[in-house]
Amino acid sequence: MTTKVWTSLLLAGLALLMLGCAPAQVVTAQADCAIQFLPDATGQWAEYQAGITADVAGLEAFWQDTFPVMWGRPFESPCSVEYAPATVPYQDTCGITPEIATGNAFYCSPEHVVMWDAPTLFHPLYQDLGPAAITFIVAHEYGHSAQFTSGTMPSRSVNRELQADCYAGAYLAYAEEMGTITEDDAQAVIEVVVMVGQSRVGSTWVTRTHGTSAQRVLAMRQGYQTGVAGCELDFETWVENAQQLATERPLEQVATERPLEQVATERPFEERRPNVGPRR
Repeated sequence: MTTKVWTSLLLAGLALLMLGCAPAQVVTAQADCAIQFLPDATGQWAEYQAGITADVAGLEAFWQDTFPVMWGRPFESPCSVEYAPATVPYQDTCGITPEIATGNAFYCSPEHVVMWDAPTLFHPLYQDLGPAAITFIVAHEYGHSAQFTSGTMPSRSVNRELQADCYAGAYLAYAEEMGTITEDDAQAVIEVVVMVGQSRVGSTWVTRTHGTSAQRVLAMRQGYQTGVAGCELDFETWVENAQQLATERPLEQVATERPLEQVATERPFEERRPNVGPRR
């Protein structure tokens, strides 16, 4: 694996460690808003932007269908904003600085917005790992948006982050059934989760707030198999099981033991996701 790839993985680990979500505050509903991308005068990032646009559209459809079934009210869609760290918006209300914003993606609850650093996070990740990395991070941050707007955010950081991974897995099942991602896409996301879960900052493994690679794959698979309702659990109880798996077999084997696309063939989609109402 190239140094460039490992650099991107480190940035991803930082993104999911430092600002996975913002402190809980009252969310103000916003009108519909288009994704705010950075200018792309040369068209270099046209395909990348189209992929994110498709991801956000899929996540909107998924949560618009799922949220009312789970919590009895409409989903309040967050805005999506791409930024360069030096000019990151909402610094006061989101409690961020250009230094903290560098290499990060996060959900800011006071502004009800999902945000990401394009130049030093999403662009390198897209070039090195492809769209699967972007899909996973955006789905994870949308999961935080659902936690905050539903008022069901877990208090402990590991529970909060693994539940967002679980929500991302539920979205993958939905998107695969709708034909917006492929079986290869689903497996690529698993591989990204394994690598992000193993990222480290200096000599410190990034596991304390987001869980280990095995735990994150298990959480995502839980969402894929059972839907959002299956994510309403105490993920702290998963720690011992995931650590046991990690000691018995390499993490790469844990992650690929039962690829998500294999699960998809075992039971009909609606049986796997009984808690999602009719899709729009």
